[in-house]
Amino acid sequence: MSVLVLNFTKLEYLASQLAPSILRIGGSEEDIAVYDVGSYIPVVPRKDGNSTCPGLFCLKMKRWKEIHDFCKKAGCKTAFGLNAMVGKGGLGPNRNPEKKWDSCNAEALLQYTKDNALDDTVYGWELGNELQHDLTAAEEAAEYKILRGIINKIWASTKPADRPKIIGPDMNPDPHWLAQFLPLAHPYVDKVTIHIYEGYGLNPKLAEEIPTEKFLDGAIAQGVPSAKDVSMFPRLQAWVGETAAAWHSGQMNTTNAFVSSFWYLDSLAGLAQQNYTMQCRQTLIGGYYGLLSHEYKPNPDYFTLVLWQKLMGTRVLSTSKPQNGVRVYAQCMKGTSGGVVLVMININTGAHGAATVNTPELGGQRVEFILTADSPRSRVMKLNGKLLQLDHEGKLPNMDGMKKPTTSPFVMPAFSLAYVAYPEANWAVCK
Repeated sequence: MSVLVLNFTKLEYLASQLAPSILRIGGSEEDIAVYDVGSYIPVVPRKDGNSTCPGLFCLKMKRWKEIHDFCKKAGCKTAFGLNAMVGKGGLGPNRNPEKKWDSCNAEALLQYTKDNALDDTVYGWELGNELQHDLTAAEEAAEYKILRGIINKIWASTKPADRPKIIGPDMNPDPHWLAQFLPLAHPYVDKVTIHIYEGYGLNPKLAEEIPTEKFLDGAIAQGVPSAKDVSMFPRLQAWVGETAAAWHSGQMNTTNAFVSSFWYLDSLAGLAQQNYTMQCRQTLIGGYYGLLSHEYKPNPDYFTLVLWQKLMGTRVLSTSKPQNGVRVYAQCMKGTSGGVVLVMININTGAHGAATVNTPELGGQRVEFILTADSPRSRVMKLNGKLLQLDHEGKLPNMDGMKKPTTSPFVMPAFSLAYVAYPEANWAVCK
């Protein structure tokens, strides 16, 4: 298993271009991990032995400080996944439902974080990863109650609103389980997370399936029931805690290629319409679905996200249903009073695949950011016809859009993506 070098200037720079952001540290291994801190370090069973310190899944405090220092430089905060299975006999058939969560090691990590002033980069704490088949909703809610007590004790001198958030349950979509969990856990959790993967990395037809209405609609539909469950509790927010176009580490030249951005942009905009306020991309780097390649080169989805962070405000606007293969979403423009941004996905191909969009109600100039590539599986993407790649100093290229008068129609090329900004729209709802 390779270890990511965090004190690497290029990685720090590329991560900083996505700021402000939250770096989630978690996943399957979080429920076999232990922390080298405090007087008591548990032994956690796993399939191929035990986890303890020293060991493969032992978090050293030197490494924890490296993560802190990385986020200080990159402008991110962490959402760290704690082991929810300590003391319960392990995952799967070894689990003992009669035993309670042993929170001592987790509490020692939180106390160390506060005592050593590392909490300025902590957004929140997660607890357990995809455990709906290992823990009942009542068991997991009880663990969240314990975690809330630990946080309130350690950060007792901090105003409640400024204390680290509790994020979870980081589950695959299961409305029945979630409907049991939320009435028990809503006083303790702040952000409710589900994981969404529409595709499978070993599917040989994945690249052809992604840019279809069926695939894109399916990804959005996965999030709808959970969002409705969360809406019953006004204090809570729904998050996508983990997502990519396909699970099983994605697929080479598909989930790290241009075609992935059709799913990604549609997911960012479509799930925002379902009241998801955050999406955590699997991964920043790693597998075949990373925003960055193993060589620290941006994949197309990275640039798609850079533009999202640059342009999109938090106010979501209603739009019509997809028509003739063109999907359109709208949000208020970031940092521009009255401005509006349209997100467009054109899945049509061929000589007659271009689409014309008229927006006379959006006055002033528009600024076009049209994303294309030479092929669906291209690892490089173009913005308004120019290749998006790092310059000789490793910096991002100019990503300014093309200004056009709104009196002329917007023509969207076949098989393309677009952000179209209207900074002079002067929409009251966006002021």
